[in-house]
Amino acid sequence: MRRPDMRHVTSTETRIRALPHPRAAEASPEFLRTRPLPGRVYTALVVCFLLAIVAPVYAQRGLEVSIRADKGSGIPYVDGERLLIQARASAACYLHVVYQDASGGLFLIFPNDGSDPRGHVAGGTDLELGKGQEIDGFEFTITAPYGAEMLRAYASTAPLPLPPGEKLGGGMIRLTDSPDGLDLRYADATQGSRAALATASALLRTTAAAPRTRDKEDAASSAVPEESFRKPRIFGLVVGVSRYASAGIRPLQYADDDARAMAAFLADKNGAGIPPAQLRVLIDEDASRENILDAFRDFLSTSESGDLVYIYFAGHGITSPSQNATYFLSSDADLARPQSTAVDQAEITALLTQRVKAGKIVFFIDACHGGGLGLTGVRLRGATTVLSSRLLTELVSKKDGTAFFSASRAAEQSQEGPRWDGHGVFTYYLVKGLRGAADANADTKVTVDELADYVGAQVKSDTGGRQHPELKGFFDNDLVLSVSR
Repeated sequence: MRRPDMRHVTSTETRIRALPHPRAAEASPEFLRTRPLPGRVYTALVVCFLLAIVAPVYAQRGLEVSIRADKGSGIPYVDGERLLIQARASAACYLHVVYQDASGGLFLIFPNDGSDPRGHVAGGTDLELGKGQEIDGFEFTITAPYGAEMLRAYASTAPLPLPPGEKLGGGMIRLTDSPDGLDLRYADATQGSRAALATASALLRTTAAAPRTRDKEDAASSAVPEESFRKPRIFGLVVGVSRYASAGIRPLQYADDDARAMAAFLADKNGAGIPPAQLRVLIDEDASRENILDAFRDFLSTSESGDLVYIYFAGHGITSPSQNATYFLSSDADLARPQSTAVDQAEITALLTQRVKAGKIVFFIDACHGGGLGLTGVRLRGATTVLSSRLLTELVSKKDGTAFFSASRAAEQSQEGPRWDGHGVFTYYLVKGLRGAADANADTKVTVDELADYVGAQVKSDTGGRQHPELKGFFDNDLVLSVSR
């Protein structure tokens, strides 16, 4: 099935407004708005002009879950319209649905006062949230304010613990966890047990109204930027760290070789064909905090709006719940002082939005949630999956044309080993796909859509379903990433 287009428009922050479910005994807080509906009063979640991107589904041990908005991806919702959220699990399970607003605030909207208290749902049927009926207790209506949002679904074959937070009308809970902490909470709740865990997400974009189509007079009066006459350029930044200066950080075997393989493709005339002056490669000791930041701050800042930028990172990453921060571990990182020795994702976000002008950015991340699977001949890369998800949610409200392709999803590990010719499994198939193996329609071009399908299928198959790459962002699925020569 073809993924929908992932284009969007600029917007500002969005938050929830709600009114109490008839079963709710609690008083609604001040920020909640109430209004009667015929014969019943329901909870209202307020958003405006929305573009939804259904993320690839992460499945574990046969359980799968999906979540989407009723109009599908890329179709705008305007003021006053109703929004219906649909979630589906492949088998009977316990389901939690969380809404993340533009500021990162989290709200548990299922289970609620109108549902099974543990969120038990049947498999193979749609759970529809937003109809205002008793099972969901919510009505979602379009209004201001606006911004980039996310729907999250967590499904398990065992009951999931309710995350801590403040109970609102209708059984909605304003959660105290950060997005990072919530992912880890659910992963920890099922890790080490026989319970299956599956997650899915959908990106939402909201704005006041559909973008206005310019008329002829508008077009005639608009100056054409000078760079529009210049041939677009391609830039590449490749970072790979296997060996760290700190003895407290476990070394990796193949992250450096992964970076070299990616850099070779980008430099190859039969690959991306990037000129040496437009390609920066930082491996092991060269991948210091200052060198990485300098690459974003000075090197990539020379790009223009029509240019394409590839960014690749292989190595470790960590999340600090106490600081609500996520870090790439540079070669000189110190786990005791990550805020001053590692690369904070907030720094990357600021540099990409303020200094990097390229209109198309493709970010590959081969670093995911660490842990032990006990697999012979396979090493695991320790980092959190939220490296990409947090970067994504902060960037989509500020920068169009950004795609994030990460090696795996929540509760998974990114694997590496000799069975993949001395590479991480994600990068092994990533490079193969870019070199032509992902060209599904044999037109000599590899698009974002084709690459995601190929890498996702190969990695899932080759790891026995233990690792599922994830593509997210607001971008054109037909964006060409490589051409066979």
